[in-house]
Order: sequence, then structure tokens, then C-alpha cells
Amino acid sequence: MPTKTLNEILTITPKDGQIWEDWVVVSPIWGKDWVSPPAYCDSYGAIEIDGTEDWNVRDENFLRIHRICLSFLCRRLSITPRELWESLYAPESIYFLHYNRPGEQLLPYFHYHDMEGRNKQFFGYAVKKIDTARQRWVNDTESMDQTSWILARPNLLPAPEPLLPSSVSLSCQCSVRTFDIPELFDAILDSIVFVSSETIAAELLEDRRNFDSPSAILAARALLSLVQVDRWFYHAIVQERQGLFLRAAHNFGWMLPCTPADWCEWPRELSPIKFDLLQQYDWRAYLLAFLRKDNAHVRNRWRFQMMTSNFSRGITRFTRDYSTVIWRWNVGRLGVKTSLEAPRAETWEVEPSDEVVEGSS
Repeated sequence: MPTKTLNEILTITPKDGQIWEDWVVVSPIWGKDWVSPPAYCDSYGAIEIDGTEDWNVRDENFLRIHRICLSFLCRRLSITPRELWESLYAPESIYFLHYNRPGEQLLPYFHYHDMEGRNKQFFGYAVKKIDTARQRWVNDTESMDQTSWILARPNLLPAPEPLLPSSVSLSCQCSVRTFDIPELFDAILDSIVFVSSETIAAELLEDRRNFDSPSAILAARALLSLVQVDRWFYHAIVQERQGLFLRAAHNFGWMLPCTPADWCEWPRELSPIKFDLLQQYDWRAYLLAFLRKDNAHVRNRWRFQMMTSNFSRGITRFTRDYSTVIWRWNVGRLGVKTSLEAPRAETWEVEPSDEVVEGSS
């Protein structure tokens, strides 16, 4: 039996729940951008658009998806809804030829991460499972705590806190004379932190077990370790070069805002984001929050990152001896680094009641 009450388990807000009721349909039926007006879906699979359930008179293949999921997927993989649909359902598509299963609500092959047992069920606070001894459906109590973060908004990033004065007294000088030259020290640190998009993409494609680039992880660890060398390094990096932690976070791609919905929740005073070394905000604490994944919103965003990676890695089928590739399907690019300013929102990315985010295209 659970030791907490339902209110203690379900810590999500009404705004968290609202985004999971915001569906759209991707299909060539809507020719301009291939995305429908808001879709209303009931628990039995019926979909109503523009006040009718008879919107698919030509029986087109379609993808039903949450608006926020579609936006994150397209932004992180640098694709359009049309490119997504065509990769799945175009007649010549490898995925369509091998995996098209009419009536399936979830795309075959894809791993949705921590969602096991929730498909085709009411999205309650626990997974339903069969109690074989009593031959009836019961709540899986171990799955209850998952709901608090699975339903948390992935677009609500933790706001960076102001950088506080250091309580660590400054050492008089650095023991290595080279580091006393600021320009040289900056160049050394920048070479440690910088990881190219090409390197990130190659590493993510090389090993399916990695959802963060090993080089990006190594750069973050190296920077965090340097802070602990001595007081001089601590002051030189934490107090005078906070921008390095921001650059380290940028390597990961998913740690900074990328969708219009992300930017709507992002502090206005931090838009656009600037890579200056001297910062007023504690980007080290921000980076650590994402590495630890204790925050419910961060944890769900990490799940989104893992899912989108699966789309770009795709499916590969080999001959029995694994010597030759028979066919391969994938869509989008890995290693895409996010823009440091709010993008111009596509029409379909914004709910009718929302304000369009202005910015660069």
C-alpha cells in the first residue's frame, strides 16, 4: 500500500495537466504546414477537429501527437512536421513498408521511456496491472511516484539564480604562472569546454546507450573539477567565468530553451542568452541541476531528449551475419545545438490563446 496520500503523490499543477490535453494531428490533409487545428481526443480514441470527427474523409495516414512533443521533436532534430510525416507514411518510406500498422496509437519500435504499461489505459496516477492471484485489475503502487514527473511540463526549465558573492577567501596568486595571463587562461578553458556539433552527433550515433555526448559530459566534469583545485581556481572560474558553465550546458542541446513554449517560461531578462564569461547568474548550479535530474521538469525533459534521439538514430536492419545493411530508416539530425535567442514560432506551435513569440527564424 502507498504511504502517501494521492495529493502528496500528484504534485503537478493544472498548467502541467493542460499541456497533455493539447493535441494536434500531423497529416497532408492540412496542406500549409501539415498540422491540424487543436484536436480533442477522448479516452476511446475518437478525435474531433473543428467540431467534427469526420475530418479524414480520404482515410489518410496521420500522426496524433501532443503539440509540445511535436515542437520539441522538430526543434531538436531540425525537421518540419511534413518531413516527420513523410519519413513515416510516404509510400516509399522504409518505415511505412516495414512498420505501418493501422490503428496503432503508438509508433512501433520506438521506446517511450518509463511509459511501460500506460498505453491504452486512462492516464491515472498508477499503472493498472493484473493480479493473477485474485484475477482482477489493481493499481501498481510502485508506479505512483512516477506520475509526478512524467506529467511535469518539460518546457519549464529551472530559472538560473543570481550569483552570490563567494564565501571562499581568494588565494593571493596562482601557482602556475601561465594562468596569470587572463587571455591565455581563457583560451585554455574554452578549449576544454568547447565540443563541436559534429563530434556530438558522431558520438550519439556510435553508441545507442548514450543519450548525452561523452565529450560533453567530459567537458562538464573537467570544468567542475577545476573549480576544486584550489581557491584561486574557484574564484577565477566561479566568480569571474560563470559563462563557461553556460557553454558547457549548451553542448548538451536539451539543457537550454529551444521551443517557443520553452522561451515563454524563460526569464525575459535572460533573452537572448549571452555567452559572456562574466555573468550575474549562477550557471554552475543550473548545469548541476540538469546533470542530477532531481527536478521533475528536468527529468521529464531528459525523457524527451532520449525519445527524440531514437528518431534520429532510427532503425537499421542487417543480414544475418551483420556484414551488410539491408535497409535503414531515420529522420532528423543529432547534435543540434539550440539557438541563444527565442525562435519565431510556427503557427502550429502556438495555441490559439497564446501569444506568438517573436524572434529570429
